[in-house]
Amino acid sequence: MLLDFDVRKLNEALNDFYNVTGVGISILREDYSPLGAKKANNPYCQMVQSSKQGLVRCLNLNRKLLEECKTTKKPTMRICHAGLIEIAVPIVYNEEVIAYAVLGHVKASDTAVDFTEALKGLPVDAVMAAEIFMGLPTCSEEKFVGIINMVKMFGKCMILENFICPKENENIKCIKEYVSENIDKKITVNGIAKGVHVSKSSLYSIVRNHYGCTVNEYINKVKIDKAKELLLRTDKTVEDISEILGFTKPSYFGKAFKRMVGISPMKFRKNQPMDI
Repeated sequence: MLLDFDVRKLNEALNDFYNVTGVGISILREDYSPLGAKKANNPYCQMVQSSKQGLVRCLNLNRKLLEECKTTKKPTMRICHAGLIEIAVPIVYNEEVIAYAVLGHVKASDTAVDFTEALKGLPVDAVMAAEIFMGLPTCSEEKFVGIINMVKMFGKCMILENFICPKENENIKCIKEYVSENIDKKITVNGIAKGVHVSKSSLYSIVRNHYGCTVNEYINKVKIDKAKELLLRTDKTVEDISEILGFTKPSYFGKAFKRMVGISPMKFRKNQPMDI
């Protein structure tokens, strides 16, 4: 999804949100690149991220948070390795996640942290870190729920008020619709090209320029994203999901899933809470 955005309006809105809630907020594109941010001055995070090791840990956990949010299309909350809560809220347009609002890092009112363990391997004084952590403002569960609901409305408002303007290439729209409508079949490059009335060479170019991958990689990505959703939201078996997604054999589906996700479908389901 292509996005135009009004930098001034967006940053004014983010500043207003921070002034009301006291919680830092960042808006990221669908590919996780930044659109705008208003970050809180958090000396604890600054201490943890002062080393390369700490920064890498934070970035890795942040990506996992966003990937889970993308899969479920729901607000997602995690406690980071250093004991703070981070929240990702999807901004949805026409049932597609076009951006993310990321909130954090916030201390829950009932948080207890073993700083020696949480900061293990980092060049950080655990005693000093604990003192700084204890001085951070806290957020109750009720406030978390209220803030998440505010962000949902905030995301809709940003689109309605043209802070963020989604624009979709017509060819991309047709390609997405074709793949979605035929997800239960074996989809080929020839089939897509004929279905959306473009040449094969144009199809290759359109997908490469928009998604940065080959047509077959895009098809597999759509199918595996749908598989993740079915694994998390339903109790369908791997065999059922394989059939729904047009794989000729469950073993082929399992290999494709593991190649893209890094773990088997069953392990993916086991590692995530189901939402039935």
